[in-house]
Amino acid sequence: MTKFEKECYEALKRLKNAAKEGGKKRITRETVGAEAGKNSGAIRPIRHPELCEAIQQAEADRKAGILSVNTDEQAAYRETVDGQKNLINKLKKENLTLGIKLDKQAEVILNLLHEINELEDDLSSCEEDLQKANTRIETLMEKVKPRGI
Repeated sequence: MTKFEKECYEALKRLKNAAKEGGKKRITRETVGAEAGKNSGAIRPIRHPELCEAIQQAEADRKAGILSVNTDEQAAYRETVDGQKNLINKLKKENLTLGIKLDKQAEVILNLLHEINELEDDLSSCEEDLQKANTRIETLMEKVKPRGI
């Protein structure tokens, strides 16, 4: 770690302590640089990606109200948050999968209902044909029936 980075990490720690004690100052690359006595824009993501990541995380923690200088607490918190994010993503995927399955089942049900309607129509037609046939049989039986008996 370079002298510049050490000075910036110490400045970041001071800003985090101030925020922990109720300070409202935002934690940005510029504020960390100024706290370290450096020029605005001295901390660049290309040159110091890990430092920039630590600064962004500190600001996110400050906004969430969970800022702590104790890195073990932060690591445990991040692990919990990451676990919750993973769980949310898993549940979203499962929800999507269940939605697809539900759509397929709904399609099967609609096809079955359509088939039931067709069968009911066929049954109704058969009942009409049976009624006509019974009427015809009765008419023929009337004609065949001997008279006078």
